[in-house]
Amino acid sequence: CVPGYFAPHQDQHSKTAASSSSSSGSPTHWAGSINLNHLSSYPPDAGPISASPAAGVVCIGAAHWVVNYNVPLYTEDLKKARAVAKAVSTRGGGLAGVQAMALGHGPGVIEVATNLIDYGWIEHNHHTSQPSQPQGNSPNSHISTSDMEGAEASQLESQRSTTALRIPVLEGASPDDVQAAVEAAAMQQGLPAPGQGYVTNKMPWELLELAKQQLLQQS
Repeated sequence: CVPGYFAPHQDQHSKTAASSSSSSGSPTHWAGSINLNHLSSYPPDAGPISASPAAGVVCIGAAHWVVNYNVPLYTEDLKKARAVAKAVSTRGGGLAGVQAMALGHGPGVIEVATNLIDYGWIEHNHHTSQPSQPQGNSPNSHISTSDMEGAEASQLESQRSTTALRIPVLEGASPDDVQAAVEAAAMQQGLPAPGQGYVTNKMPWELLELAKQQLLQQS
C-alpha cells in the first residue's frame, strides 16, 4: 500500500510542489526535501503517512471528457496544414470547444488532430428491479385478490433500485462540424479534398451504452 494523492486538490500547489521536489527522475529512488518516512508536510488523500523509497507515492488525476477526432489532409505542405488547423480551432477563431494541430501522418498525409472538449454532463436516474422470489404456499390465503395485488406492487417497488448515471451532452462542436470546417479551410488553402475523419477513442454515448448493458445484466 502506498500513499495516494488525488487531483484536483484544495492544496494543489502544495501537492505539485511535493511531486516536483520529491522525484529524482529515477524509477526506484526518491530525493528531495520531503521526509518520506513521515509525509505530515504533504498528507496524502489515502494510504499510509509514510512512503517507501522504492515504491514512492501514487498520484491520480482526472480531466474533463475529451473526444479525439482526426482528419487526414493529402498534402506535405505543413504550413498550409497548420493554417487549416488554426482555422478550425477555437483559439484561431473557428469552432467552439476545439483544440487543433497539424501532425505528419506518413508520406503525403498530414492530419488535423483535434480535441473536442466542450462536453457537459446531466444526471439521469436508471431504475432496475430485482426479480421476485417464489413465495410458495402463503399462510395468508384468505387475503383478497386486490389486497394481494397491492402487496405485490408494494413489494416490487421496494425491490427497485436507482442508479445515477451521468450522460454526456455535447455543448460545442461535433465531429461532423469539425469535418465540415476542415473541408472548407482546406479548400481555401487550395488543398485537395480531405479524407474522412475518425474518432480515436470511444464516444461518450458508446461508453454510456456499455454501462447500460452492464446494468441490465445485473438487474
